Amino acid sequence: MHYDVALPMPPVSPPSSAHASALLGAAWDIVEGRVEESVVPAWCVARGWAPFLLGLDDGILARCESDGLTAELVTEAGGPGSLRAFLEALAEASALPHLDSTGGGTPLHEARGASVRKVPQLEVLLDALARMAPEAARIVDVGAGRGALSRLVASRFERPVVGLERSFERVERATAMASFEGVEGVHFEACDALAEAFELAPGDLALGLHACGELGDHLVRLAAAHRADLLLVPCCPQKLRASVREPLSETAPSLRLPRGVLGLANLTSQPHGVEVPMGRTMESREARFALRGLLRRRGVALAPGEEMRGLNRKRARGDFALLAASACEARGLAPPSVAELDACLETARIEHGVVRRLSLPRSAMGRLLEVAVAQDRASFLAERGHAVVLCTFVERAVTPRNIALFASLRPERLPSVRPTGRSP
Repeated sequence: MHYDVALPMPPVSPPSSAHASALLGAAWDIVEGRVEESVVPAWCVARGWAPFLLGLDDGILARCESDGLTAELVTEAGGPGSLRAFLEALAEASALPHLDSTGGGTPLHEARGASVRKVPQLEVLLDALARMAPEAARIVDVGAGRGALSRLVASRFERPVVGLERSFERVERATAMASFEGVEGVHFEACDALAEAFELAPGDLALGLHACGELGDHLVRLAAAHRADLLLVPCCPQKLRASVREPLSETAPSLRLPRGVLGLANLTSQPHGVEVPMGRTMESREARFALRGLLRRRGVALAPGEEMRGLNRKRARGDFALLAASACEARGLAPPSVAELDACLETARIEHGVVRRLSLPRSAMGRLLEVAVAQDRASFLAERGHAVVLCTFVERAVTPRNIALFASLRPERLPSVRPTGRSP
């Protein structure tokens, strides 16, 4: 995929999959130009953004990584107008309507098998299905996990539910919990949805809660082919068997996204990561940067990420000396000296700070990639007769993977949304 488009980009119109594709194309050099080393990338030189980014103090940098690099923040910090225009274009093109769930969803007294982070999502989605689920002949929960959503849907809407899950252990666990709770009308089957054939029928409602990458595309195709309703909350678009995600719809035929690029859609600025605060996340990334430098000093050729080969990534949050010793031992190398460790840490502190600053514009494009894939799926379904609602369903603080796609042949079954605004 290659584009030759002049920059900076002008203001943009309301988003569509074709528009998202054009916007991505206009900045494709940024998308492809991942910052791995403390060298100003060509795309940053061409736009004249490097002096501003490299001059950000630690406080502003932390705000950018917590809240995102925004046009407002650039204006506040006296940044270049072209960068402000770029960020404004991204924000406008990434904006989606919000699910009309002002009550926040009916509280769940308990949802066995669901994480603390998932419970508020389930509360909102169950309410959003109030017009779809009762009309379904059957509800098929694909990637059911331990079955929390399947059991809740079966209990609330009293429709037959099939939970498909590739893990036999999870199927057994979900079945046991359904029996313990006395939930009727639900059963679970071991099925790898991408490797084993399963079909939907007209009148079915398919559910894909945090359906990763290729599975999301597969569900969209099945819903279209079998004229079934669909609720899809996508996740991890880079999880593909192919090296490139081909577009589904006819509106943006150039939206061919390499697997490595799609991983950018999972990068989300937020005060707290999935497991630890953002500050701790950055400390662990700096430790990995230092480890990469250490191994390269020892003559080990490494691509980014390979420094942790054979090690649990969580070990980067602990003592660096232990991490470095384990990495050296795994490669048959002598343990590092104290002086060697200190030198690598100091170099990483400086160079990783440069990488963090120069990465900000590229990281800001992650949401656009995520929205572009969702819009492509929505367009595909619309081209085949489905009415579609594409929206954010919870705030980003609940989960950064907060896009929901509802589709039905009966528009009156779809949930309502509030006016389009910038994505939360």
